[in-house]
Amino acid sequence: MSMSIRISDEEYQTTKKVAQGEHRSIQKKAEYWAKIGRCALDNPDLPIEMIK
Repeated sequence: MSMSIRISDEEYQTTKKVAQGEHRSIQKKAEYWAKIGRCALDNPDLPIEMIK
């Protein structure tokens, strides 16, 4: 299932630029960042390299 969410224009443009550079869709890049952020919040003692 797919849903629309609202994000700032600035966040959208940043996500778009990074996604294009990595040959990913904007949606997949935003999902990836959300997963990384959720994992980081759930595991504050882990270094970011381990979370990735």
